[in-house]
Amino acid sequence: MSSDRPSPRSVPKKNPIVIGLIGRWLWLCLLLVSSSVSALEISASEQRWLQQHADHPLTLGVVNTTGMELFYYAGQSRGYAHDLAKLIEKRLGTKVEIVTSHSWSDIYQRFLNGEMDLLLGANDTPQRRQLMAFTRPLLRHPYGVFVNQASSIKSISDLHQKKIGFINDDAVFNLFPEHYPNLNYTSRTYSQLADAFAALAEQRIDGIITSSGSATLVQLRKYPEVVEIAALKGVRSDMTLAPRLAAA
Repeated sequence: MSSDRPSPRSVPKKNPIVIGLIGRWLWLCLLLVSSSVSALEISASEQRWLQQHADHPLTLGVVNTTGMELFYYAGQSRGYAHDLAKLIEKRLGTKVEIVTSHSWSDIYQRFLNGEMDLLLGANDTPQRRQLMAFTRPLLRHPYGVFVNQASSIKSISDLHQKKIGFINDDAVFNLFPEHYPNLNYTSRTYSQLADAFAALAEQRIDGIITSSGSATLVQLRKYPEVVEIAALKGVRSDMTLAPRLAAA
């Protein structure tokens, strides 16, 4: 099973220029939604960094699973990830290229391997802070418990001794047992949300724990026999913008 433990191949270190810029990018985007904002002030060291990397577009990793972050409509790629990329380009004068995958685990591992500069949608956890930095969340979704309505599971406590599905490399895989230590269960991991929902609809697993975001709503429409019975207390899926910490 996947984990968030840092790779032993390298020891990451902070790049304060990149992290500081990215943290301010996101809050600038949030403020632009509701008010007029003056131009982003960039320090001399930050300006030098941007000039030195002018020929290297920043790459932004996004999961493409018909959620509102990125989806296809009428043959065109749409979603707020494009708006976010354009705002960064406009304010900093650097190109941003969006890299997509249908699998969270695939995009997450490629990000950790240095194939992209930024990742949209990673939860801030102590393990991940050893590998990346985080902005405050752009959006927050609760984590929900989803079951087949033909089952006898009506609450979180009913998951005891059951088979629970998780998405590979989702932070909730480690957070759920921390918040519910008295539950014993067998876990199953899936690379794509659609595969997990198909398994639940066919009753090959007893439940799924995943974000209640827009991609999950798509699966609920596809599988009306699957229903949400509870939300996890104190556990949310945060849509942060995260840069990978530079390798030593």
